[in-house]
Amino acid sequence: MIQFIIPAALSFLVGMFGYLLYRFWFVPVRRYAALKQEVGVALARFTAGPTLPNPAKGQGRNLRALGVRLADCYNNEMPPWFRIRLSARSEDPVEASRQMLAITGSIDPDHARKCVARARKALKLGPSK
Repeated sequence: MIQFIIPAALSFLVGMFGYLLYRFWFVPVRRYAALKQEVGVALARFTAGPTLPNPAKGQGRNLRALGVRLADCYNNEMPPWFRIRLSARSEDPVEASRQMLAITGSIDPDHARKCVARARKALKLGPSK
């Protein structure tokens, strides 16, 4: 009987460890990567036209929502080791979120462009094309 209990208990513990590793380490990191890519696309789309759209409407609201999601992901879901890794890479999602929220409150197109550039720099997305 004991010969079946020990392997069953070990397989349960390995499975539990794998689930915890996946759920609390891999999923938040993948979610952050996908969100970062979504932010990059939204920032590029915001500055794509010859004139900037009204930040209080449409794309500006989208940037605000993405900024809130980015800060929430970093502050509430991110494992500590990945936060340290982001700091080592000089990547600051909280600052990017702050700049994205500043875009929605801006009425000056030059200020909005500067905020977009700062947000891209904080996320290490490179210059806007």
